[in-house]
Amino acid sequence: MVVSQLVVGQHDLRENSMGDQDFEFLEQQLRAAFEAQLPYQIARAARTKALEIRPAHYFSRAAIECKDMFVAGHYVGCISLCQSVAEALARFLCTVKGVRGNAVLDKVAKLKKHGVITPEIREAFRTIYAHDRNIFHHLDENIETDNSTLGARAEQCVTALYQIESELFAYCLHDGKIVPKHPEFWLAKQTRLQSTRSDGL
Repeated sequence: MVVSQLVVGQHDLRENSMGDQDFEFLEQQLRAAFEAQLPYQIARAARTKALEIRPAHYFSRAAIECKDMFVAGHYVGCISLCQSVAEALARFLCTVKGVRGNAVLDKVAKLKKHGVITPEIREAFRTIYAHDRNIFHHLDENIETDNSTLGARAEQCVTALYQIESELFAYCLHDGKIVPKHPEFWLAKQTRLQSTRSDGL
């Protein structure tokens, strides 16, 4: 399982070839930039949620970084990553439940039809995918550039993604153990394959 905060590895603290004065000047610049943005980052962090505990799937780290990018003010990256994670989630659900579909919206429509997701979760997928998926992923020339508009769209995506994940990966704690609402969504791929083979025997 993966908690929602990532720890920077020691590999990021490499020795550098800068002189002491250059290093200190760079540190001052970065610190000043961070402190100038901190009040805005706190406000954004307070408005959004993320899972505290989640299963360790291939898309989990990317899902964690969606909120991190929004809080940092990296709106274009946040939107694009949220859309990628939503696509991965739709594909994951189809795989687990044996539902066939083509495009993302087709997948979520069929997932809803088969009772895998609720109408509200389908709408959350639609909110993330919306009309601008290809615009952001292909960086079309008509991509939004207004920072306020991008911020609102990024927040919309992060909020919808949390709505999806908090339902799919809902859990409670019992005697100090995690009890998932949907255990099949917490299983690793290999475990699911073994379970499927066992059921077929």
